[in-house]
Parts: sequence; C-alpha cells; structure tokens
Amino acid sequence: MFVEPSEARSKKRFRFQQPFAAAFDGQTIALLDLSQEGAQAGHEEQILVGREATLEVNVPGARTISLRAVAVWSRDSGQEFPRRTGIRITEERVDLAADVLDYFVRLRKVRFDKESLTRKPATLEETRSTDTKTAAASPEDQERVRQALLFVAQPGRMTEFWMQLAESTRAEERMEHPLEVIAAWELIDRAIDIDQVAHICQG
Repeated sequence: MFVEPSEARSKKRFRFQQPFAAAFDGQTIALLDLSQEGAQAGHEEQILVGREATLEVNVPGARTISLRAVAVWSRDSGQEFPRRTGIRITEERVDLAADVLDYFVRLRKVRFDKESLTRKPATLEETRSTDTKTAAASPEDQERVRQALLFVAQPGRMTEFWMQLAESTRAEERMEHPLEVIAAWELIDRAIDIDQVAHICQG
C-alpha cells in the first residue's frame, strides 16, 4: 500500500521525463512519478496529510481524468519544489487509474524507474512466504480483481502494456498462470497472492 516514501519504492513506478502539471484539491501540482496506486508530486502550498480530494490529470490528446485520492505523506524539499507529497489513489475503478498510466506510457511522457523495484521480492516464491498465500481475499480485493480482469479482457491498445508486462513476468518468474490472470495481478500491484487472483477468475 502506498503509505511511506520507502514503501512506495516497492511499486512499479514510472518517472516523468519532465514534471507534469496536474491538480489536487484544486491546487496546482507537478507530478514527478506515477504508479498504479499512487504518485509523488511537487508543489508550492501546503497539502495536509490525510486530505482526501480529487486528483485531476489532463491527459494530452485525451481528456481530464479525475481520480479519488488521499495525501499520505508530505515533507519540505530543498530541490526544485518547496514541498513534496505522496498521493495514494483510492479510486475504486481500476480502469481509470490504469488509463492514466497507460496514456503516459504510450505518449512516452514517462520512463520506467528501475530503482522502484529495489525492494520487491526477488522471486514469486518469496512473495508467497507470507500468510497472504492462504488467507482469503477480502471483498474489496475480490472486487478489485474482478475489475482488473474485466479491464485486461478488453481488446485494443489500452491493455497492450499490461499484457506485455504479464508476458515478461511469466517468463522471468516461470509462471504457468494465464496471461490475463498475471496482467490483472500486476494491475492491482500484486496486492494479493496470484493464486487468489486465479481463483477469483475461475469463480
């Protein structure tokens, strides 16, 4: 879960080539990086931690996409921006958050941040060493998985990135699950064990 800067580094993140203008709670911010579940932003005015508001992103050549989000950390920065804030996307519709990331990937506005995976478990088996392997998925997680599966099942360019990522993951980790299951698992940021995703898919 996107809570602290150090924990955010365990997610697959994409760094903007140049800070990208957006808005949070009506305040102009500059997106610095982006993942499926959150973003880091630079800004001038203070943003209170815990503030729930709308993150508005004007995607070039598309439309303004509004996502429910919450500020989860904030600190002073002596760099380009006076302050930096971590924003967690709480939008229930997985497809909206995925659309934003997919647009920027295809427009080459972002590049994959290899350092973002520094803290990721080295293998799939390590991720299964926790109790999440056998624990039942919560109703909220089950709904997220169903939405993710619906999203990756849609034909067209919007799902191309996630299916390619699934192919890479299956090859690297020698997985036998169907590509759509792996893609949905990646889409929810590996929040639950992939066997649970497969079980929900079959249900």
